[in-house]
Amino acid sequence: MDDQAVIRLSTWTDDLGWCGQKTMSLDADMLDDLHRVITAARLKLNRGKAENTGDIKDSRILQFPSTS
Repeated sequence: MDDQAVIRLSTWTDDLGWCGQKTMSLDADMLDDLHRVITAARLKLNRGKAENTGDIKDSRILQFPSTS
């Protein structure tokens, strides 16, 4: 859509059907940033599981757009 990716969160509700909750339009640079943030969070979660530290709480917060 106009050189942007659209991410849409919808939920199903009985009697109403699909209801749009949130929609984000991302240009190519923001899409790259989102990919890096998700990849970093996945690595951190997997590392926490492997080390069994239980310190996964901070991994649930994704800083986006990235500041690095």
